[in-house]
Amino acid sequence: MLHALNAQNGKERWKAPAAEAATLLAVDGEAVYIATRGGELRAVALTSQTSLWTVPSPVRTSEKNPAAAAVADGRLVVCGEDGQVVALDTARGKTLWGPARHGTTALAPAVADGTVYLGGRSLTALTLSTGEKKWSQPSGGGYGWGAPVVAKDVVYAVDTTDLSARRTDDGTDAWTVTFASEDSSQDAPVIAGNSVWAGAGDAGSRGVAAVDTRGGRLAWPYTQGTEGRGALSAAGNRVFMLHNRTLTAMPVF
Repeated sequence: MLHALNAQNGKERWKAPAAEAATLLAVDGEAVYIATRGGELRAVALTSQTSLWTVPSPVRTSEKNPAAAAVADGRLVVCGEDGQVVALDTARGKTLWGPARHGTTALAPAVADGTVYLGGRSLTALTLSTGEKKWSQPSGGGYGWGAPVVAKDVVYAVDTTDLSARRTDDGTDAWTVTFASEDSSQDAPVIAGNSVWAGAGDAGSRGVAAVDTRGGRLAWPYTQGTEGRGALSAAGNRVFMLHNRTLTAMPVF
């Protein structure tokens, strides 16, 4: 079932049971893009909730290990559960480039100014329209690069235990700060104000670290002292962490 909710009050605006949605991949001004329970990729029109196109998924995805995606400029970039990445035309679902392997798991791509950024064994920048490589920076640790996020000509991503800021034009290092000793998050960092936030923690203690984007100074870490996967989001001058059914709001600087 695919549901659309009013962001102001949480009330349901519409639902599309015929979409057979298993995973929500991305949304643009025309459609919502999903992976179906049958392993297909589908575009569902926002206005009519009807299917615009359905194609066999060119990358592996499942309800247990879903793909991750981003959409921009008429391209849907999908990273499969095994790290294979492909770009599709949002108008018809035709594969435009890929698949090509960039890691071993599904990591959400980031897209900005005609470039797609990918985590994995290397932090890589590709031309969105063609898939041509612009630059690539290999991981310095055992876990590889997590999912990236882009803001103001800088791409931020976690490399094992380090949070790194790289220039979008050539991938050179603006700053890198070590903020965890083990088991850092593969999720994309969150940008809010002059701060970048990333999941961090050691065994038995999960939390978040905040870093000043202007120079890479570690502002402060926050941990809840419990295990379990968390999620980060930002809105209204706050960063929110959902962890073990507890929602924590933290101030932005």
